[in-house]
Amino acid sequence: MQRGDGRRFFSTAQYYRPVTLARDGAYFEPTSVVHAKEMGTPLTACGLRADSWFKFWDEPFDTNSHEKCLDCMKRLDELRRDDRS
Repeated sequence: MQRGDGRRFFSTAQYYRPVTLARDGAYFEPTSVVHAKEMGTPLTACGLRADSWFKFWDEPFDTNSHEKCLDCMKRLDELRRDDRS
């Protein structure tokens, strides 16, 4: 998610695993709930400390297809409403 003020939220997860595809090489996928996090803070949008969690830098939280944290989703919805006000 990118807010009107330029803040971006990417995906982060406490647990992940490598996935290898013969043609495309390897990538990582979360094996735990995905949280929203923005650059410059150790906390997720729901307030959990995630500085040691794996960061999916190129995966915006909104487009991640894995199980998402409901509290992060609520917080991002609140921020969207604030942007519209």
